[in-house]
Amino acid sequence: LTPRINRTLSTPQIKVTQTSCGLHHTVFITSTNQLFSCGFNDNGQLGHCDTRSRNIPELVKSEGLDQHQVKVASCGYYHTIVLKMSGEVYAFGRNDKGQLGIRVNGVALLEPKKIETYLMIVQDSEIDRIVHSASHSRSFSFGSSLSQMPPSSREMPR
Repeated sequence: LTPRINRTLSTPQIKVTQTSCGLHHTVFITSTNQLFSCGFNDNGQLGHCDTRSRNIPELVKSEGLDQHQVKVASCGYYHTIVLKMSGEVYAFGRNDKGQLGIRVNGVALLEPKKIETYLMIVQDSEIDRIVHSASHSRSFSFGSSLSQMPPSSREMPR
């Protein structure tokens, strides 16, 4: 295996400022705060509103994420969490263990969904980064306060 330059993301107009990898997918944030993704997509973890895998990074064109406003993105094994400059949090992909912070376990999100319950907890904090394990999500806010993606109902794992 030999490393190769990715022509999609190495142009004078596009500079990658952040990457995150899941088990079989990768997301990229550019200097213009756009989100690109590629890889295996069986749970919608790429955010393209379908389950078609992509070999080449493709711009995520989804309502809420298409306005050059992505600050942080982080991948779990089969899911992705995105933080916008505005502080809004979006999630997509697998949700069998409640890792997306939505009310319904087992429902994969094929398109990015704004996570309202999470915003209520961190509305007075400035989130700095989001981290994952296989099926678990956390965020760090200014001052190193730690917030776990909250379960939205008693049915979700704790």
